[in-house]
Amino acid sequence: MQVRTAITAVLGSSISFSAAAPHPRANIPSELNITGLAASTESGKPAAHFAFAVSIPGGGDAIKCSFYGRAAAGGLLPDVAWRPCDDPTVQWQFRHEPSRPGTSGPYLLVVTYRVDAQTGQRVGGFKEWQASLFPAEESPDGITQSYKGESNFVVANLSEGYELARGGMEAR
Repeated sequence: MQVRTAITAVLGSSISFSAAAPHPRANIPSELNITGLAASTESGKPAAHFAFAVSIPGGGDAIKCSFYGRAAAGGLLPDVAWRPCDDPTVQWQFRHEPSRPGTSGPYLLVVTYRVDAQTGQRVGGFKEWQASLFPAEESPDGITQSYKGESNFVVANLSEGYELARGGMEAR
């Protein structure tokens, strides 16, 4: 239930359904391989950095994805809105999910891959982490936060039929 709630929140309120023509299964990957995930804020600076690479099984070279921008209030990792990777067939988003009072919600990385250039159809999946893998640490220069989990993993919960539209995801 928590995962369904999290992905629904990420997809936003602009979900629409339509009868899109099915695509051949051979073009649709069953998983995305993520390597080298690093996320951190910089001590004494209002900056945050995310970096990782995405590989599509049977595809070409790994596609680099990154963000360097402003940290959230208090030196914490910011939510990162949908953005393309070096190859825009892959798009991603990072966010800290809401929590119950007195707790910290999970962190979520959502990655999509465009399987059809003409229709814009995408498959999308996500990785969810407990907040404990993103500890905030105090230093003499302020608070920093960084990801302390596995840097390589597989996103195998892909769903078909998503497209990027009007700045958000829509189910087709």
